Amino acid sequence: MNRRLFLQSAAAMVAGTALTTACSSGGGGGGTSSKKGAAKAVSALKVKIGTAADSQGPVTVKGATKGGTVNVIEALDMAHADPGRVYDSQSGTLAQLVHRRLTSYKRVGDELILVGDLATDTGTASDGNKTWTYTLKDGVKFSDGTALTSKHIKYAVERLCDKDITDGPTYLPIWLYGEKFSGATPDDDAIETPDDRTVVFHLKAPQTDFPFACAFAVTAPVLEEAAKDKDAFDKMSIGTGPYKFVSRTDTEIVLERNAHWDAGTDPVRAQYPDRFEYTIGTASPQLSQELANATGDGSAKMTNITVVDSTYLQRVSTDPELKARTLSERGITLRYAAVNCRRITDVQVRKALMTAFPKSGVRGIFGGAAWGDIATDILTPVTLGFTKNDVYGLPDAGDPAAAKAILKKAGKSGQKIVFAYSQTDQWDKASLIVKKALEKAGFTVVVKPLDAATYWTQIGATDNEFDMYVAGWTPDWPTGAGTIPTAFDGRLIFDGSSNYFMYDNDEVNAEIDRIKNEVTDADEAGRAWSALDKKIMEDAPLVPWGLEAKTYLHGKQLGGGYIAMSPTGFQGTHVYVKK
Repeated sequence: MNRRLFLQSAAAMVAGTALTTACSSGGGGGGTSSKKGAAKAVSALKVKIGTAADSQGPVTVKGATKGGTVNVIEALDMAHADPGRVYDSQSGTLAQLVHRRLTSYKRVGDELILVGDLATDTGTASDGNKTWTYTLKDGVKFSDGTALTSKHIKYAVERLCDKDITDGPTYLPIWLYGEKFSGATPDDDAIETPDDRTVVFHLKAPQTDFPFACAFAVTAPVLEEAAKDKDAFDKMSIGTGPYKFVSRTDTEIVLERNAHWDAGTDPVRAQYPDRFEYTIGTASPQLSQELANATGDGSAKMTNITVVDSTYLQRVSTDPELKARTLSERGITLRYAAVNCRRITDVQVRKALMTAFPKSGVRGIFGGAAWGDIATDILTPVTLGFTKNDVYGLPDAGDPAAAKAILKKAGKSGQKIVFAYSQTDQWDKASLIVKKALEKAGFTVVVKPLDAATYWTQIGATDNEFDMYVAGWTPDWPTGAGTIPTAFDGRLIFDGSSNYFMYDNDEVNAEIDRIKNEVTDADEAGRAWSALDKKIMEDAPLVPWGLEAKTYLHGKQLGGGYIAMSPTGFQGTHVYVKK
């Protein structure tokens, strides 16, 4: 699981929502099937790389009007305002209003289009994708009136080497300066600024997905003078987006219009409300209840990351008035049960676990079909080049009888399985469903609920004593490179890594290198990652069981919202106050 999902999940856990770090879904209500390949087809965003024409502004939202205040309600405070430290979804959704960056995602209907944001397009590659060149748009200014130049971008990226600039995504500094970038002096030649509008990045190795990594806030320009006081800048930073910070306390954040923002250069954001007022400290189900009741004056309310509480899902899906105020996106976040390949070395035993696992039963505990869809693959449907491989073609309810036969043939009947999860009421129930199914298949199962505060440290230890444990993954960007190298490269097994499976396959490692270093076409790379997904699944290092739907409720006076993938959440970039 990547750090962004961890923080998002941690926030939801405190809020008590259906989004939990160990997220699973199960039991009744989700529906089961005895047919092979019964997993539902999911609806998901279609991802593509945009053109220079796609990268032009302004954004126009049908029916939108200017003025008013939008109230954003959250359980937890934003972790960081410094764009170099923004990675979690809460900080990321707010940062979209304050900080433009080289590239960003533009939502058009069911398409999620990567476009040039501050740049005129998504970049020009040369030297086999080791060099990337960007041209900045004219007319962009910071909220204090300072005109943007290429040197502001260079400074923003170079300052990521400062040992105090922590918690942000590390793709760019590693690609530019190497893995030991933190605390090091950045190589001045890694980023060139031949003129005020041109930025040239010289990477240590080819990176086909560089334009996707540039959509993180780490490429947001930074004024060196403004960032000298690191603590103050991390509380209220200065950016080039349509809004600026005006005040912040432990319980409230206020944004107002940036008078220097140029709509014609921005393909991603509008500037309809006068203000955004963030209220911190409302947990679910109270948060969902407040949004459900937001029907009169002052009901332009929303939440960036807190999904509808599980206790409200059924009501939201059946009440026409609430349904009209609901946004939902499927197929973004994968929930799975990892298999510890260092402990379960026999692939036939892992396949038996795969075969017996009660996906629909687990999903039912979390809200059934309203919660999300059944998963069969590592990559999610929103991934560029995604192909539904469904290697095993199993019924959603699992097939304990078939699993028992696999286990018996392998001579492993009675195999002990220690099944761990981050303890929540829902997982306490779901774990019993898993235990029953696996025992029916001939396993001996020990259920181990773990403290949520130390869960990821425990399962991330390479010498952990668990055979199977639940986790989740939201890709950092919608290509296979945003998932497979981080999670399945056997050379990246260490305490705290995302390779929770302890999976190490030399052929897979070699193919990761080939795709990253030799495949320069994005569509070809997409097909190659999907094929590698299939190869990994044949080794059964995990059981993908759920594709969590992101369902958000908003107030009656709010219009224009949409759900994005990176950062995952209900975006405020198009919202307006209905008159």
